[in-house]
Order: sequence, then C-alpha cells, then structure tokens
Amino acid sequence: MPRSYIFFFALFILSKAGFSQSHENYSASLPATDALGRKLPSYGEVGNVKKDKFVGMFYWTWHYHQAQNKP
Repeated sequence: MPRSYIFFFALFILSKAGFSQSHENYSASLPATDALGRKLPSYGEVGNVKKDKFVGMFYWTWHYHQAQNKP
C-alpha cells in the first residue's frame, strides 16, 4: 500500500513540473511603463547596441525598515 502512495505522489509531482515548463514568458516583448505613464523606448526607437555606452542601475530597498531587525 505505501508503494502505491509513493507512485501516485511522484506521478503528481512530475506532472506539475511538466506543465510548469510549458509556460511562455511574454514579458520580454512588453515595454516598461511606470505609474506616471512614462515608457521606456523600444528597440525600434533606440536601435542596436552602441559602442562606449554604459547603463547604470540604482535601486533602493524601500521595505528594509519594515523588517524585524531594524538598524
């Protein structure tokens, strides 16, 4: 009896893993828009990679002070 439980449990887990891998990610084709309606330019507006150009990304962990271990 326990072997049948293990078999059906493994079958259930493997079937879920198979379905989760078939999902397509469409986020790469969606341009970003913030709450003020500002949009990032698309590839058609910007063009190919430029030589000697760099991008800096800055972020702030705004939820840090809500943690239990406040500094």
